Amino acid sequence: MTHGNLHPCDLGTDVEERRFAPSEGGTPSLRAQRLFRAGSRSEGILPSIGLMACALRREVWKLFHGGALGSAWRGRLAARCRGFSLIELMVVLVILGLLTGLVGPRLFGRVDSSKIKAAETQVKMLKSALQTYRLDVGQYPSTAQGLVALMNPPPEVADYWDGPYLEDELPLDPWRTAYVYQFPAENLQGFALYSLGADSLNGGEGINADVGYLPEQ
Repeated sequence: MTHGNLHPCDLGTDVEERRFAPSEGGTPSLRAQRLFRAGSRSEGILPSIGLMACALRREVWKLFHGGALGSAWRGRLAARCRGFSLIELMVVLVILGLLTGLVGPRLFGRVDSSKIKAAETQVKMLKSALQTYRLDVGQYPSTAQGLVALMNPPPEVADYWDGPYLEDELPLDPWRTAYVYQFPAENLQGFALYSLGADSLNGGEGINADVGYLPEQ
């Protein structure tokens, strides 16, 4: 048996009435007598609380499951669940494009500056490894031997070589280009060690500038 939009309290009304109905012979049931006496002591408040609460729940149930308000409530719920229209999607895409135009250049600028700092850090690390190599071998690797000498011993100095002098593999610069190394070189360090920058060419400015220990011009 289906009850549609009836509240459970509606289904139990007849049961509630039978609880307080007189028993056969016109005498109130024992339960009804007890509740009546308890209600009399409390000025009739306690027996009516259950009926009032049930009536309130029944009205709230009807409010949201039937009538104009229930239909409006269900309509708003369906509107929230519907998809976006084409115009709404286009507006969102335009806003995202504007945000990308404003934030993108700043973000890319930070990426470029972080790569320059990473190149400076790697050059200092390689310089430290070259100085340790010099302490063991007695001189820096030649230009022909290159930075590979930090990882593999050149045959002519194999007896003094105590490497490898780098914990990991020989690194490339942040732009995925090999570091330039020259020995000897006319500068304070006695060797040239630098990155060619973002353009992988000698010279340049900004992110294209060479980074490291350059030979004097």
